Amino acid sequence: RKGSLSAKTDQGKTIVQRSSDLNMNLESVKGFIRLQDLSSHQISLRNLDGRTVINNSSIGLLSAESTSGSIIVTKQNGQTEIQTLTGDIIMTDLTGNIKLDNREGVIIATQNYPLDGTIYAGTGLVRWQQKDDSMMKFTVKTTSQDTINEFQNSESLSESKHIEIKSDSGPVKIFRAR
Repeated sequence: RKGSLSAKTDQGKTIVQRSSDLNMNLESVKGFIRLQDLSSHQISLRNLDGRTVINNSSIGLLSAESTSGSIIVTKQNGQTEIQTLTGDIIMTDLTGNIKLDNREGVIIATQNYPLDGTIYAGTGLVRWQQKDDSMMKFTVKTTSQDTINEFQNSESLSESKHIEIKSDSGPVKIFRAR
């Protein structure tokens, strides 16, 4: 299906699968949003206290927002922007660019592919696991003494991808997946 889709719900499920060229604006107060096997130029999601799951998609600009819910993104290609206050962000095998803003929640990333982006984490944990042979550079700025960056002493090649992480006081842990 081509075109656009807008939906607002207080609670319940919103599921969209196997669609191309469908731009979306989905909002839910306390519900479940699932997007799978999509190709789109732009998708905007706002799920205040629910769960949002995005799988196997190529979305030019994916924008997701939550107050206290969880946002799970797997195998998404494109610009991914996620903002939460106390919710969790879980991401696996994204390609493209990311911009994450999580004030008090947890960010967990498992990546086989290098990507560029910025992460702001107020007081919550950032746990990033990156494939060992990825050409990645991580810059971490935090006041937390609980910081691990296994990519810290890697050669910084000019063609490497770069993730910048800023945290007020939350722990930041970056591991090499072996």
